[in-house]
Amino acid sequence: MSFSDGVAAITSIKETHKLGATPQTSRALRGPVTRMERIASIDTLRGMALLWILFSNIDIFSGPETFFELPQGLPDTTFMNAHLHLNLLFLFFKWITTEGKARFLFSILFGVGLCLMTERAERMDRTGSLADIYLRRNLWLCVFGLLHGIFIWAGDILLTYGLAGLLVLYPCRKLGARTLLIAGALVTCVSSLLLPFDGGRSQAQPYLATVAGQFHALFTELLISRGFVVLEAVGGMLFGMGLYKIGFLLAKYSWRTYVWCAFFGLLFSAPIYVTGMWKVYQNQFNFITAEIWLYLPYETLKLISGIGMLSILLLFIKSNLLRGVKTALAAVGQMAFTNYILTSLVCQWLFMWNPWALYGKLTYLQHHLLMSCIWVLNIAASVLWLRSFQFGPLEWVWRSLTYWKLQPMRRYRSSFGYGIDNPRIADGSIIRDVTKPREMHRTVWRQ
Repeated sequence: MSFSDGVAAITSIKETHKLGATPQTSRALRGPVTRMERIASIDTLRGMALLWILFSNIDIFSGPETFFELPQGLPDTTFMNAHLHLNLLFLFFKWITTEGKARFLFSILFGVGLCLMTERAERMDRTGSLADIYLRRNLWLCVFGLLHGIFIWAGDILLTYGLAGLLVLYPCRKLGARTLLIAGALVTCVSSLLLPFDGGRSQAQPYLATVAGQFHALFTELLISRGFVVLEAVGGMLFGMGLYKIGFLLAKYSWRTYVWCAFFGLLFSAPIYVTGMWKVYQNQFNFITAEIWLYLPYETLKLISGIGMLSILLLFIKSNLLRGVKTALAAVGQMAFTNYILTSLVCQWLFMWNPWALYGKLTYLQHHLLMSCIWVLNIAASVLWLRSFQFGPLEWVWRSLTYWKLQPMRRYRSSFGYGIDNPRIADGSIIRDVTKPREMHRTVWRQ
């Protein structure tokens, strides 16, 4: 039995009611989605996206760089030392598998969130309140993005997503899957021609100086370039809504479909990435060369290779491999907002805010090893927190503000003696929850 198929022995709300739980379909839309109503494949994808995007962002946190994964100024002259070939191989690997794809997956999942809200409102006949809830949800996300971008890290994406949700996404929720896929692909590809050049910071600064710089940069960007960044995000969101509506993100398609999507996505994009990166390296990472070979085709290649990488992740979700890892990743996904801010805080403290700030002091490989330690922190914190609470702390704050009512935080218990707020797959089936005693699931997983 595969992870994506759920647990056949616990499939319906009727059976949940037998365990002493209140059927979730009776809940009004004025409350947020419960863990019982969560979709396992989406949570797992969100968890992987959260960890994956740090693989892209760690270069920005740790040292000077140019736009998109072209490190400069590292202490060991990364691409001129004895580890040249290993570093180059690692850089090529990041461009093929990660650069743009993690952010693309985040955009896809944000678009899926609107589809899930709309479907839930329609099931409960509460569509009248959907617009108000969605408006507050994205307004508060913009507020969180401003606070994050000014006081923690200038690389914030929350404001971009909040603006995209407010300005574009909501009117598109009723469009058909084909229209959404075509529109998402077109917007994504066109944004390649509009995205401006950006650069990372050049040196470590005191906290107050950093905040002042981030404040100035954020509001300058709002006036000049944020619209282009929002456009890029909108493309991914529309595409994600289309993928959800055809069932692609729910791991419903055959193994062959995902294998072919992965194969052709990477077969087409990988040679172009390798050629472009080699040209850029030969020209000593010259910006004009990078603009021609990497940035102009950036969004188109991101779309193609992103589908390939997404298919690989969904193959992993459909498989019987590493079930414990997948449930832990789902926990990270359920706390994606908290983990995103936690990651920024930890990285800024490590590289900028402590007396022995590591900014610009680690080699290319060393800061990626440090990144793996942060991944462990994200996973451990998520699993431990969800043993006792229904939501992550920031998820709880966001939901309480969205519904303008304090939400229950502690996990509730059924008369059977175990928590019933488990994530489900699309058909209502429940997956194993990392917060339950393992013995309860051994028999079920063997079926």
